[in-house]
Amino acid sequence: MLALILLYSTYSMVRYAQFCTGGYDLGIFDQAVRHYAHLLPPYSPVKGYRYNLLGDHFHPLLAVFAPFYWIWDDPRVLLLGQALAVAFCAPILVRICDRRMSAVLSRLMVLVFMVSWPLQGLIDFDFHEICLAMPLLCLAFDALDRGKAAGFVVWSGLLLGVREDMGLVVAMLGVVWIVQPRRGHGSTVGRRERWIVGVSMILTGAIAFVLVVRVLIPHFAGGGTYSYWDYPGLGSGPSAMIGSIATDPGNAIHLMVDNAMKRQTLAWLALPFLCLFLFSPRWVLALPLVVERFWSSRELLWYPRFHYNAVIFLILFVASVDALESRPVRRWRVPVSWAVLAALAISIPVVHRANSFAEPFAQLPGKIVSRSSPSVRASRDAVALIPADVCVTADDRLVSHLTSSNRVTVPGASAPAPAYILLDMSRPDTGGGGGDPRTVLESALDSGYGVIFDEDAIVVLRGKDTRPDPARCGPTAP
Repeated sequence: MLALILLYSTYSMVRYAQFCTGGYDLGIFDQAVRHYAHLLPPYSPVKGYRYNLLGDHFHPLLAVFAPFYWIWDDPRVLLLGQALAVAFCAPILVRICDRRMSAVLSRLMVLVFMVSWPLQGLIDFDFHEICLAMPLLCLAFDALDRGKAAGFVVWSGLLLGVREDMGLVVAMLGVVWIVQPRRGHGSTVGRRERWIVGVSMILTGAIAFVLVVRVLIPHFAGGGTYSYWDYPGLGSGPSAMIGSIATDPGNAIHLMVDNAMKRQTLAWLALPFLCLFLFSPRWVLALPLVVERFWSSRELLWYPRFHYNAVIFLILFVASVDALESRPVRRWRVPVSWAVLAALAISIPVVHRANSFAEPFAQLPGKIVSRSSPSVRASRDAVALIPADVCVTADDRLVSHLTSSNRVTVPGASAPAPAYILLDMSRPDTGGGGGDPRTVLESALDSGYGVIFDEDAIVVLRGKDTRPDPARCGPTAP
C-alpha cells in the first residue's frame, strides 16, 4: 500500500509540476473543497459565478477532504488524498483474494490489478470524486464476503454520497446480498435478515438515485433539469427511455456496441479476466455503469482512458475472484487463477500498444526529465506574477496553480472582470469548452488589457484595476 501511495502520488505531483493538471477537473474540485473547508457551499468559479458544484454532480462526500485544507491549503491535497484512497484498496483486496487462493498468488493478483490500465487512467485524470468509490466498494465486498450486514449497509450507504449513479450500484449490491448468501467466512446472517437488508438496499439505492437526479441536483443548479441526459438514441427523458427499451430491447443492446471504440473498450474491460466474472453474480454491479456510458452520445465516455473504467474494472476483478468459488470453476481454481493473472498482466502492454494513453505511467520518466522545460519555466514565471486576492481568467492548464490564492476561472465562464488573463498560445483552445486563445487575446487587447509577459507561448495580460479584493476575488469568493 505504501509503495502504491508513493507511485500514485509521485506521478500526480510530477504532472502538477509539469502543468499537466487542469482546471477541469482538479481546479474545479479544489475550489469546491476549499469552500467546504470554510463551511461554505461548494462553489466552483471555474464553472461560473456562484456555481454550486452539487448542481453538476452529487458528491457531498468530497467534504471528507476539507479538514486537510486546514493543514495545507493547496490543490495537491486532493492528489495525495486520491493516491491514498485508491491505494487503500490493496490490503482489502488481498483479504478478499486470500479467501480464495494462495497468499503468493493473492498478492501478485492484487499488485497487477493496482497498476492495470484502468487504475492508471484514474490516477492520470488529475482528481475525480470516483476515487472515493474504490475503497468503499472494496469494503462493501469484504463485508459481503463475511456476511456482516452492519458493515455492508454502512459502506454501501456511503457510496450514495460519492456520485448520483452510485444509487444504482447500491441497488445492485442489495440484489447480490440476496442472491449470494455467505455461509462461510464467519457469516451469521439468517434468511429473513438477508431479505430485509437486501430489499432495503434495493429500495434505498433506487429512491436515492431518483431523488438526487430529479430533485437535489436541479435544486442546487438553481432549477431546470439534470444536465447529463445524453441518451438521444433511447428517447428525450427517463420515461421515453423505459418505453424504448421495453418496446425495442434489440435497439438498446445494439446501441451498446454500435461503435468500434465501444466494442474495443468493452473487450479490454472483459478479456483480462477471461470473462470469468460471469460465474459470479457480483458482476451485475457494473451493469448500470456500463450502460450509462455506452448508451450515452458523449464519445469521451467510450474511450479506454480517463477515470471512467476504474470502478467497472474493480467490480469485474472482485467478481472474477469470487467466481473461483463457483461450482463450474472450483475444481480448476488454481490453474484458472494463474491464467487470469497472466491475462491481466499481459493486458497492460497490449492495451498500451493499441492506445498509448491507456498506460500513462509509462510517461513518468519522460515527465521527470522534462520538468524544467522552457514551457514549464515560462508557466511558472507567469503564475509568479499574479498577486493574491485578484480575479483571474486563465488557460485550463494554469488554473490549478492559482486557485489557492485567487478567484480563478477559464475564458468564457461567467465571472467578474478579471484583473489578469493568462493564456497558453500553443494550445488550440483554452480548455473547459473555451475558444481559441488568439481570439481571447485579441478581445482582451481591444478591452484595454496590456501584455506584461510573453515567453514561450505563455502570455499574461493585466487590466487597469489590479487592487486585491479578498471578498470579491479571494480564493473563497463565489
